[in-house]
Amino acid sequence: MKFVRRPDLTLEKRIHIAGLALCYQGTYGAMSQLANQYDISRTFLYQLMNQAILYLSLCFSEARPLVNEANHRNRDWHELILLLRLEGHCSISSITEILNHQGISPACHGTLSERFKADGAKLPCTLKADREQHVMVLGDEIFACHRPMLITVEPMSTAILRMELAPNRNAETWKNHFQQIHDHQYLALGLTSDRGTGLVKGFKDAHPDTPWYSDHFHELRDLCRHLTRLENQAYAMIDQESECLRTFDSLSAYEHTAACVHQMITRYDHLHELVNVVKTSLQFLMRKVVHNHLIQARRRFEPPWN
Repeated sequence: MKFVRRPDLTLEKRIHIAGLALCYQGTYGAMSQLANQYDISRTFLYQLMNQAILYLSLCFSEARPLVNEANHRNRDWHELILLLRLEGHCSISSITEILNHQGISPACHGTLSERFKADGAKLPCTLKADREQHVMVLGDEIFACHRPMLITVEPMSTAILRMELAPNRNAETWKNHFQQIHDHQYLALGLTSDRGTGLVKGFKDAHPDTPWYSDHFHELRDLCRHLTRLENQAYAMIDQESECLRTFDSLSAYEHTAACVHQMITRYDHLHELVNVVKTSLQFLMRKVVHNHLIQARRRFEPPWN
């Protein structure tokens, strides 16, 4: 989905929408009705509300004395941009406008972007526990700046255990990735992921005795892709059968084509039934796997006298 700036939403109209949203807070269904009325998303509506609350707090709060030293002022505006970015969910452009309105300099897009990059570089790549934690992990990779970003999370809390911008996604890189998680006292009970070669092999190299589980989403997606291919092949064979019937050069050619069509349709029907069975039983299978896994983990890590 491509987002574009609405030229019809002028500053005055945005202020009017934000005012209505503030008035309608706590009224069931009011936000959805307001979003539909002005043809905007609820996310954009809440952004307008948050920005309005921030502007009002800045305008009506007690002014700070201007006798602070430069370092103290820099610290203040640094804390302000982090607050706007993390809690206010403001874009860099919006933060620039707020700082300019408050007379804070420098307030350019490049300066703020570099500041956020420097702050992000100070954060650790791996989450550390104060004691050993036995967790299931999910692993995957996305691409940023044409480089793979390796991410491992704990599914129950969605906590990011490790996230790194890696030079590649081969087995050795993934092995080091999982080893770092282990060194920070997160002991993996198992990994769930797609069938990425480097990811799976790297996990097996780091934890040879720990099970790996296929990601049901990717498995079901591959089945659906194959189902689509069979459907296209079946339609192509049906068109070929119709052409043979139209021309009718020989009876044997038509009978052979009709048999191929029947076989292709049968294969499609069987796979279609299989996909429907997997979809309906997926929730039950997940509960069964988690239940069995918890039993095995309890037997593995609980003291024998319990």
